[in-house]
Amino acid sequence: MLADPAWDQAAFETVIASGATRTVRLARPVRVLLIYWTVDEDDAGRIVFKRDVYDRDPALARALDARFAFGSRPEI
Repeated sequence: MLADPAWDQAAFETVIASGATRTVRLARPVRVLLIYWTVDEDDAGRIVFKRDVYDRDPALARALDARFAFGSRPEI
């Protein structure tokens, strides 16, 4: 998108400000890493537990409790 003159700073800001989902076809695939966590640290360094809005914690807990075996991937 950087090489496309249609996508200048103003265009990005307009799209972001709209709040709408937008599909953009890219010339090359882009890897995206999504991270979801329900435990964080506040400004004072204390552990803070957040609401698990996607209900992923139970499956993750089961996977962590499962016996480890090389080559197997638990369902999360």
